[in-house]
Amino acid sequence: MIFKASALAANLSCAAYAPACVEYQRPQYAEVSKSLCASSASESLLSELNELMLDCRLPGWDGYDAEAVSVDAYRAAERFIRSLPIGIPCPEIGADPDGCVSFEWRKSARRTVMVSVRTSNGLDYAALIGSAKFHGSEPFFGTVSETLQSLIRRVLAA
Repeated sequence: MIFKASALAANLSCAAYAPACVEYQRPQYAEVSKSLCASSASESLLSELNELMLDCRLPGWDGYDAEAVSVDAYRAAERFIRSLPIGIPCPEIGADPDGCVSFEWRKSARRTVMVSVRTSNGLDYAALIGSAKFHGSEPFFGTVSETLQSLIRRVLAA
């Protein structure tokens, strides 16, 4: 089960989670050229990430045994958002029970790609495009690979 960021966090302030929230709001990376982060779409994703962090900051946030989304997971997801190239539409953002942050681009039930950002500089992905299935893991050092960009574009193509 994946938890999606919601308006529940609107009732929580950064003061409720001040040490991490203050740290989260600081820009951490300079590799912003040629990325989505120059747009308001990126700011919207970063805002959703903050809400997600507030909603999933404690173990068991899913009502079961989910791990908390850690500061390291937040930072890795923030780097991923800042590295999305211009032209890639905004994904849905969610938390995985293992404490990772995931991103999903979905056009229909048979056209979807999900990327889970690990804290150890890695990405896991799975895509379904018609009857074709794709999955894998790859390192992430601040640039979204051509493989992932291609899968996202194929999922969202007409």
